[in-house]
Amino acid sequence: MKLTRNLILASGSKSRLNLLAQINVKPHKICPADIDETRLKGEKPLDMVKRLAKAKALKIAELYPNDIVMSADTISVVGNRVLDKTYSADIEREYLALIGGRRHKLYSSVCFAIGEKSIFKQKTEMSVLKFKRFSKEEIEEIIACEQWKGCSGGYAIEGLMGKYLTFVSGSVSNIMGLPLHIVHNHLTCLKNL
Repeated sequence: MKLTRNLILASGSKSRLNLLAQINVKPHKICPADIDETRLKGEKPLDMVKRLAKAKALKIAELYPNDIVMSADTISVVGNRVLDKTYSADIEREYLALIGGRRHKLYSSVCFAIGEKSIFKQKTEMSVLKFKRFSKEEIEEIIACEQWKGCSGGYAIEGLMGKYLTFVSGSVSNIMGLPLHIVHNHLTCLKNL
């Protein structure tokens, strides 16, 4: 997609970069936003994902006011519990026990900002998914592959976890970290600004 302004991706996610390539979008620059991602007291998961995506976009838009800044945030939610990114095998085991055999939600919020024009657009997508109930052997296989490290909810469906996925409602690219239909629609609207 040809844009009249540079696209700045406010994310260091390789998955998001790969997803953008699928729709022929290549960011001019990758500039992850370093923000505090701690959940606020009493904050609902949907409000949290929106707040984080917005904070990332606005922070980077200050640095690149003439460009289109795109940010995103993704969270997995079981009940009202947000399953953060994890690097701990013990926490990953806990997450797998929580998500195995039950449906849970995954939210991704995508933001676009052009600082000099005070343009800000945000859209949030929800997907529902379910993995099979995991045996102890399957849990250890998942832990050993380490594909879960740094992923929202402790999984990446494009890897080993894909074989355990039994139900999806909503956008698959959303589960991978970026709802491509939303990105395409917003970039189409912004491409000539």
